[in-house]
Amino acid sequence: MIMSNQKLLQKEGMLVNQTWQISDCDRDEVGTRDRLLSVAEQLFAEKGFTHATVQEITGRAGCNISAINYHFHGKDELYLEVFRRLLSTLKEEGAGMLGRFPSGARDGLDLEGLLERFARAFVGPFLEEGTGLRLMKLIMKEREDPHLPQDFFLTEVIEPIRRAMMTNLKRICPHLDDARADMCLQSIVGQLLYLIHTLEASRGANGPQATSLETDRDVAHIVAFSAAGIRHFLEQSHPC
Repeated sequence: MIMSNQKLLQKEGMLVNQTWQISDCDRDEVGTRDRLLSVAEQLFAEKGFTHATVQEITGRAGCNISAINYHFHGKDELYLEVFRRLLSTLKEEGAGMLGRFPSGARDGLDLEGLLERFARAFVGPFLEEGTGLRLMKLIMKEREDPHLPQDFFLTEVIEPIRRAMMTNLKRICPHLDDARADMCLQSIVGQLLYLIHTLEASRGANGPQATSLETDRDVAHIVAFSAAGIRHFLEQSHPC
C-alpha cells in the first residue's frame, strides 16, 4: 500500500511544501522506527542537531524522508526520543546515573561506602563504549547546539538522582538538614561530572588500563573529600 502524504517540512531553516510517499516499509512500527533512532543517535552524536540532516538520517536508515514525520512528527521529536531511549536503556540496565542506587543504611553502609557506590555507579557507564558513553557524547553536542526542552534534564535526570541520594544521605546522617544535604550532593555530582568530561577528553591518549587506574584514584579522592565535607557540617554536634 502506498499513501500520499502532503507535508509542510522544515529543511535547513526553510519551509518547503512537498509531496512524499510513505511505503509499507516506512510504516513498519518496529524496524523503520528503530533504524531511524539508531542512525539519528549516531549522527546527532557526531554532528549535533543542526548539522545532522533529515535527508542523511533517512538515507542511512534506508527509508523515505516522510518516515520521520510518520513515526516522530518531525526532527525535533526524533531528537528528543533519541535521548529518551538512551535514558530508558540506562534504567533497564540498572547501572549508571539512573540505575539502582544503594539503599544507604539499609545495606549497612557507612558514609564512605554510600558515596563510593554512588560515584562508581555514576561514572561506570562512561568508562567503556556503551549506553552511558553514547549519552555523554550526545549531551556534549547538546551543550554546543541546544534543542532539548529547557527542563528535560531537570525532570529526566537531575531530580531522580537528587531524590534518591538525598534519601540515602539522610538515612546515614539523619541530622543533615535538607539544604546542606542538597549542597553536598551538588558538590559530589559536580566533581563526578568534571571527572567524566576529563575521561572523555583524554580517551585514547592513555589507553583503557591507565584510564581505569586513574579513575580509581580520582573516585577515591572524591569520596574522601566529599565525606570530609559532609562531616564538617555535622562535627559540632551530630557525627555520622
